[in-house]
Amino acid sequence: MLFNLYFMLYLLVATPALEMPVAAESNLTGSWHGTITQNEGGYRSSYNIDLIITEEDGVVFGYSYVSVDEIYSQMTIKGSLSNNILLNARDVTITQSEQNQGMEWCMKNYILILKKEANVWKLEGHWNGSTSFSTCTPGKIFLTKVIQRA
Repeated sequence: MLFNLYFMLYLLVATPALEMPVAAESNLTGSWHGTITQNEGGYRSSYNIDLIITEEDGVVFGYSYVSVDEIYSQMTIKGSLSNNILLNARDVTITQSEQNQGMEWCMKNYILILKKEANVWKLEGHWNGSTSFSTCTPGKIFLTKVIQRA
């Protein structure tokens, strides 16, 4: 029994640690591209979304750009990164937009998880929000980090 305990401790100390993201790798700064979905009842089931964000010491700020067909919205966003993996952010102001008559863009709250799969950084999670007159039909977000080419 004592041998088993020592053997387990040896394995824990001698075995290389699993690959975990480190702060430098998990920096959110950059461009992200993907899809934002909306549950049944929304204007559309899927939209394009781009985030251009900067992260400094856990504070996140930047822009979101959501579009479908001929309508779009660019918004400033603010948020925070916790434990290098959890992004909590929200739309703050609309800086540019085009929408159909009677339509209003949703001011969203994002809860996204940062992860790396097959050497690709991803942000995935849920959103909810509201307009000046109602709550929005919530949905999910799927983003991948855009690799800048020389």
